Amino acid sequence: MRKLGLSLGSLAVVALLALLAGSASAYVLLSPNRTWDCPPDYIVDNRAGGVPSILDADGGRTKVINAITSAVDAWNSENSGTVIKAHAGSVSGFSLGDNIPMLNFTDPLSACTGNCLAATFTAYYSERSAGSGSWRINDADIVTNSTGYNWTSQGEDPGGAGCSSEIYIEGVMVHEIGHGLGLGHTAVAGATMYASVSYCNNNPATTELDDRNGLNALYGSSFGWWYDTYTNYLTGTGATQYQPCGTYYYSGAGWHYGRLRGTGGANDFDLYLWKWNGTSWVQVASATGITSSEDINYNGTAAWYLWGAYSYSGSGTYHFYLDRP
Repeated sequence: MRKLGLSLGSLAVVALLALLAGSASAYVLLSPNRTWDCPPDYIVDNRAGGVPSILDADGGRTKVINAITSAVDAWNSENSGTVIKAHAGSVSGFSLGDNIPMLNFTDPLSACTGNCLAATFTAYYSERSAGSGSWRINDADIVTNSTGYNWTSQGEDPGGAGCSSEIYIEGVMVHEIGHGLGLGHTAVAGATMYASVSYCNNNPATTELDDRNGLNALYGSSFGWWYDTYTNYLTGTGATQYQPCGTYYYSGAGWHYGRLRGTGGANDFDLYLWKWNGTSWVQVASATGITSSEDINYNGTAAWYLWGAYSYSGSGTYHFYLDRP
């Protein structure tokens, strides 16, 4: 569990958000390093009033959703494609480890007390294949100490002119989503994943270079927010993984862009695209070079489509980036 607190304390047990300066060092990844197979779609608490002390239209809910999914300021802007999605919904069924990521504006488990602002439960992960060293995140719920502090939002107080001894919800939740994506606390002051925040400071809502480097180390780089990012593991020669996320999709006419990137070694991975013709899947494009990096650009008609990552030789983790009409 990763906690976000206002001041340092019990650091040997939990990771806290603090008010102290840190030294310049590199990003920190959770151990073992882990990623989601598919961009998680967090359910953001839609209870009436949101966070009670936030006096914008919905208690900070819309501002949180916009902040954590931003393609301008936060994780989806950091050149790893779209790695996080979110929508408002009920968290009445909140349960750890159920593979349904939720952002709760309360703390039904009483896990975040004292100087804790919010906490992310990061212990739910599994190995993609036994002995592979490739780990997937299964769940990473977030709870909020909404009654222990006075909270505000950019909706209630844009720019901070009227802020006084309040905590900005956007910055805290962008930080917590960083834990949910597989990042730990950095010692680089000013980074979103730095374990420190001050009252009326919303800077953590904007990710920085150190945050980008950490995200890229987990999810790859060189692909903008218009690509969705998928990660999995090919177990050996002849293995196939279907994408996106083990299924197919329907699309209108237009261009489909698929990018396969192996994460290391001398593997030879290939990429295929199939289209449903009404009775069967027909291969419409392939990329079969001698490396683990392959690209397909295909201009198709409206239909169902399915991608395949295939190991011609070798095993390893890969990322698949998809932009579709």
